[in-house]
Amino acid sequence: MKLNKIILILFVFLISCKNNKADLINIKEKTNDTIKPTHLNKTSLCYKNSLNYKYKYGFVISDFYDISDEEIFDIDKDFIKDTIAILSPLTLVPSSRCEIKQDELIDNRLLLITLSNKKKFLFENVITNEMGLGALGAELIKKENNGFILEKELGQSCHFKYEIHVKILNEKCIIENISLITSGCPYDKDRKININFSKKTFLLEKYTRKTIDSLKNINHID
Repeated sequence: MKLNKIILILFVFLISCKNNKADLINIKEKTNDTIKPTHLNKTSLCYKNSLNYKYKYGFVISDFYDISDEEIFDIDKDFIKDTIAILSPLTLVPSSRCEIKQDELIDNRLLLITLSNKKKFLFENVITNEMGLGALGAELIKKENNGFILEKELGQSCHFKYEIHVKILNEKCIIENISLITSGCPYDKDRKININFSKKTFLLEKYTRKTIDSLKNINHID
């Protein structure tokens, strides 16, 4: 009887150690790869959403982020599918009713790239932070050989469309070229700008959304 009690105690001890180890692994994973808001006020309607997490794309992502767009295809031609996704904070998705005050700091839209070899990229200053419903506020992802395109259209009488062509080379994200087309402004003239980076390596990590903002300026187009 005494022997049975000793065996039972040892069994409980081993199970306890195993569970503690699993918890430590989860904590470490969340510390390294957690995506969560940095500017969300605790009084916000969306604060409770931010406390829930899901594991996706190799990251632990707060429910504060909405998937604006996603493409799953073989980018690096190894016959295994890769993933590109754009995440929008709920403060940039009006339908979420997540209020935001004027001049309040806004969390960035994020670009995530996860390759089949588990290589991951997270870019915080690439996707536009313009207000819009779901994908309408951000760029759209389009497939391209050995890479992808970030495309966005905006405006009506004065219309803009731009494309950022990105390729994956040696596990690096490189911008090949940026093109911008405008119509109806100024003076109802159509303009097209194409900036090619074939003669130098322009890493996507060096790009910022301000690059496109400067190109949209009418003085630069005319």
